[in-house]
Amino acid sequence: MKPKTTRRRMRRALLLIAAAAMIAATAGLAYYLSNGSATVTSTFSTAGQPADTPIKLIVNSPISGQLSPGGSGNLVVQAYNGSAVGTPNSVPVRLGKIGLNPAVGDNGISGLPAGCNRAWFTLADVTANEVIPAGDNWSAEYTLTLNFVESGTNQGACQNISPVLNLTTKP
Repeated sequence: MKPKTTRRRMRRALLLIAAAAMIAATAGLAYYLSNGSATVTSTFSTAGQPADTPIKLIVNSPISGQLSPGGSGNLVVQAYNGSAVGTPNSVPVRLGKIGLNPAVGDNGISGLPAGCNRAWFTLADVTANEVIPAGDNWSAEYTLTLNFVESGTNQGACQNISPVLNLTTKP
């Protein structure tokens, strides 16, 4: 065989191997993302509110982004001054922070299957420091980021999950 022909074959083989590796990596990422979603339940926080008034949290967009090990997804929420949309409070309320409710699920997250460790997910509180006027009024929109921590271990049990993020308002 001629050296040029051998190099050409070697180059083709390396290109095919690299392409196969890229396809395999993309397929693995898609496996985490397909059918993966999250729902949010909200709880009312009345501590420190005028006349013990409830606040309702509404999700304006589902989790977006790459929710796979090492990735994150954003969730947009908004607070309503009332116990339900269309049932407003007659007094203004203060919205301090929005975050996970540690009293519900596993420190605020539920619906994870066996082997999918709750410690692999983080979601930091978002500070609002906003007063929502009395009546049929809404807060600004706030973006929370759910992080899926890369643990360096097999996280396959978390594929195609639908976690429930139990959010609450905090002073």
